[in-house]
Amino acid sequence: MTQKITSTFLVIILLFSAMGCKKWRDNRETLTSEDHTLAEACFNDIFRNVLTATSPVGELLTDSCFTITKSGSTFPQTITIDFGSAGCEGLFGEDMQGRIVIVLSDSLNHTGAIAAVSLENFFSNLYNVQGSLNIENTGLNTEGLPEYHLEVEEGIITAEENKAGEDFSISWVGEYHHSMMMRDNPLFLLDDLYHITGSASGINQEGRAFTATITEDLQKYFNCRWPGSGVANIAPDDLDERELSYGECDVNSTCCDNIASELVKWPDQTVRMK
Repeated sequence: MTQKITSTFLVIILLFSAMGCKKWRDNRETLTSEDHTLAEACFNDIFRNVLTATSPVGELLTDSCFTITKSGSTFPQTITIDFGSAGCEGLFGEDMQGRIVIVLSDSLNHTGAIAAVSLENFFSNLYNVQGSLNIENTGLNTEGLPEYHLEVEEGIITAEENKAGEDFSISWVGEYHHSMMMRDNPLFLLDDLYHITGSASGINQEGRAFTATITEDLQKYFNCRWPGSGVANIAPDDLDERELSYGECDVNSTCCDNIASELVKWPDQTVRMK
């Protein structure tokens, strides 16, 4: 009897030990941060293309691989960015496919204007992106430059083996605020610098729910797919929260790379953003 109790006790110890080891391994994985930053980057691509297409710059892109068409000159106005069904290198270097459809309530240069954005068979950097995006011009900041409020609803990022070389799906919603902090030339958007605040939530490719909250403003140049500095708190269900640092923007730096670092309870781990 005593031997049986001892054996049962050992089994329980081994079971808890195995569970503890699995949780330790899960806490060491950077998967949630990678999935979050991928979704963040894909919807950032859409935001950049919307601002470009609805600005005076959009009128000048007649020789680009994509087309921009407008329903007319009065509002509400529909603007469609068509990258074609075979794929096309967009203005920012990403491989794009499909269409971004924008319905403008007013010129997006005006305070209170809203751009309601939908997607049609759209791919950003080979990842299929679904969902809707609302962009509102909320006025001017203390620098006298525009601010935009973004809301992403029902976002889904899907990797297809024949395109991205991976096979997974991520769910993601977010609410972000972009405040322009530097503009050298209104007709040259690429060097505009934004500070970004906000939060997001989603389900990673393994089915684990998470939240992401910006705790230190992200800095991002308009021509870059990823932020160059700032910090976010990533909180996956049943795991330890982790700090995701996008790096530092040095003076006179391009402030653009796909490397971030994650800190849980151990030394920093590298997150390579897609």
